[in-house]
Amino acid sequence: MGKDRVASIKRMTIPNLELQAAVYAAQLAQFVREEHDIHIKEKYFWTDGTTVVYWFRTPEIQHRIFVANRLAKILDVSTAHDWNYITLAYNPAEDSSRGDEVKQMNCSSRW
Repeated sequence: MGKDRVASIKRMTIPNLELQAAVYAAQLAQFVREEHDIHIKEKYFWTDGTTVVYWFRTPEIQHRIFVANRLAKILDVSTAHDWNYITLAYNPAEDSSRGDEVKQMNCSSRW
């Protein structure tokens, strides 16, 4: 399952936008888990934000309030080890944010 959003009008850094996307991913995973009667043994989350992965891997650092609050939301439903880095070239979510038209995102596309 995937979700794409338009960035907020508020000025945010790219790493903060990537972190917010990770919050949405964690919330979506929680929703899917709660709505299905199947046992999900493992979860895998992917982000193309290297800073986000760094924030997950460095819990001992005192993060800014914005980052700390979002990390707490994410880590309520996942662990740092559930999160992985994916390069832009292999990230199908990039297709929706790079201007591909909806008709291009059909069954044969990676989206």
